[in-house]
Amino acid sequence: MVNFKKTLMAPASGGSETWALNISDAAMDFDVKASTLRVDSAGNFAIHADDNGDQVGYVGIVAPEGNLSLFVEFDDGPTNTLYITSSALDTSGNVYVGGRRGSNSFIIKYNSSGTKQWSNTYVGSNSGVTGMVVSSVSGSEKLYALHGRFNSQFRIMSHDTDGTTNWGTRYYTLGSNPSGYDIMINNSNEVVGVGALGHNFGTGLVEYWAFNGVNNSTGANAFIDGMWQGSYPNTTGPIGTQFIAQDSTGRYYLSAPRTENSNDTTIIVTDTSRNFDTCKYITNDTGLDLGGTVINSSDELIVCTGSGASGFDIVALDSALTVQWNHRLDYSGGSVTGMAMGIDNNDTSNEFLVIAISHNDDSIICYRLPADGTLADGTYGDITVTSPSISLSTRSGGDAESTRIDTGSSASPTSFTVNDTDETTNVTLGFTAM
Repeated sequence: MVNFKKTLMAPASGGSETWALNISDAAMDFDVKASTLRVDSAGNFAIHADDNGDQVGYVGIVAPEGNLSLFVEFDDGPTNTLYITSSALDTSGNVYVGGRRGSNSFIIKYNSSGTKQWSNTYVGSNSGVTGMVVSSVSGSEKLYALHGRFNSQFRIMSHDTDGTTNWGTRYYTLGSNPSGYDIMINNSNEVVGVGALGHNFGTGLVEYWAFNGVNNSTGANAFIDGMWQGSYPNTTGPIGTQFIAQDSTGRYYLSAPRTENSNDTTIIVTDTSRNFDTCKYITNDTGLDLGGTVINSSDELIVCTGSGASGFDIVALDSALTVQWNHRLDYSGGSVTGMAMGIDNNDTSNEFLVIAISHNDDSIICYRLPADGTLADGTYGDITVTSPSISLSTRSGGDAESTRIDTGSSASPTSFTVNDTDETTNVTLGFTAM
């Protein structure tokens, strides 16, 4: 049985309620994959998780007052392993969930009552739909999806809300194993995907971080840029850029864990022409994944990253990557297993971070926290908030040699097969947490 518990936290400036919502079930092994959480115009946000690589996936809608308006558990049967990596909301209250089913990517659409509207499996992908965003920048509402690695290319696709595919780009580069991770709509209303162009493993490793902008209506290429992240004296290497954000001046912020076995979160800042400007990193206590990055109305980059076995850090940075404020949240019930973050900026005078953290005690904790740093330190039920000193370090040697490169190419995707697959669902509606 799914249990829900809401804990009130210190109110943000403006008096709006902030809270933590604990969703738990002893029969489930929740695992939240790092991704950008999407918020609709009413302040609802989508959450998603899987059963740690089993056959079960979850998607939910959390209301701004801390109630769970929808929670869907879907089972794909004994043959397919599900990895749930993204979700999105449209203006009609529908929720989309994406990921990887076996060796193929998929997207499922549910309405606000949890009834499946359609389910598309895109045959030929091996890392799934790693990012989605719903936008009307092309004139009508579209679902833009990043298929992380589709037949050794990462692809940005435009879908109508009925599941029809409008266009797609395939992106391939001078490196090997290109992988996409995050998607956004930039200040020019271009659809931008970000990931790793490719890499050469060995004692002197070179990693290219990619971001690719396309026209939102046609899929025509707008730009393809990369950042040379330098060489490392190891054989494992970076896992690629996980998140992208853009401030009001046009600067991009590219963020990722530095390496597969390191505790660092690396951030590259570009200038307004997308040229390399700054590269710094945060060192954490454990090698937890980066959970997300967003920009608030003060043009601060807010980073959600692992701080230790039971907690995570929220760090706000200016364009020089100097810490403006930070919070550390520790949960007494279990260790962190995954994290994701987004921002509710419907009211720029009263913005909120929305965060989902999975723990090894079979729980997901959803947070709605002030995006201006005004959360008060203290203990709130099972959660302790502190503000320890945090600073960033500048990369040195090969790490500081990052520069912009113009490389790679894009084209229309080759044909692919779309299948509909039936899922068994269990729906919870309108649950008010106590």
